[in-house]
Amino acid sequence: METVHQVISLTSGFPGMKERLQAIFKELIGFEKNRDLAKVVYFELFHSPVLMEQEGKQVKDFQAALVPIMEEGMAKKELKGHMKPESLSSLLISVYFQTVISWLSFPDQVENPLSVFLDRFEMIWEGIGVQQRGER
Repeated sequence: METVHQVISLTSGFPGMKERLQAIFKELIGFEKNRDLAKVVYFELFHSPVLMEQEGKQVKDFQAALVPIMEEGMAKKELKGHMKPESLSSLLISVYFQTVISWLSFPDQVENPLSVFLDRFEMIWEGIGVQQRGER
């Protein structure tokens, strides 16, 4: 979790919410460089109830750390205000983990997890982001 908080802190000066969220997840996906090592770590988590419980707490902390960013985005009218910040945070984290697990499970289908995540992020952003003038 320390890494997550450091990345969030480093991105606090980004000009827009979309750019800030992309930068946060780019940094986190950057830590998943060694597929074989990441695969061992992730799949060991699934086989250990104790590790899964600990990881579950980490994911909840990650979600809680993103909630203020979502609230800020809503206050700045960069995110739609009728959505729950907790749900938005959970959605992005779910896409992040699903992307990493797909990369680990299907190396022939997901060669570049960052590219896949950013494509999915764009699709989500079209649904949650407030369109600025000039955007379609």
